[in-house]
Amino acid sequence: MTEASAYVVEEILEKLESSVKMLLSAINKSRRSISGKKDLASYEQGLKGVLGLFDKTVEEYPDDRELKKIEDRFSSFYSEKGLIDEQAQKEKLSNIASDLKSLVHWRKMETAHGGTLGFSDFRSLRSESKKR
Repeated sequence: MTEASAYVVEEILEKLESSVKMLLSAINKSRRSISGKKDLASYEQGLKGVLGLFDKTVEEYPDDRELKKIEDRFSSFYSEKGLIDEQAQKEKLSNIASDLKSLVHWRKMETAHGGTLGFSDFRSLRSESKKR
């Protein structure tokens, strides 16, 4: 099973975070102002770019189930974004970005030779550390 590298996922994350910044900038400005309209247009273009990156990456790495789940969530968000307000869009995108950050973090934990850490499921260490 070949997964997308942390750096490929990080590229998607950076584009998504940039789009969220444009949305926040547009929320803080008047919707009728020229700069507010430009920010919304940049936000829309950014989301389209994120969707394209997701599609390309999922096509290149069809066995990557974790990324596919996040891509499905983003695709459903993208198709319904016109029906929800900007604040709800920001929250949904923040949740998706948080999941991508986690995915990047754990994929960077893999060793250089392609193996993983010496734990059977090192992603569960977050919750098990409190039990010790």
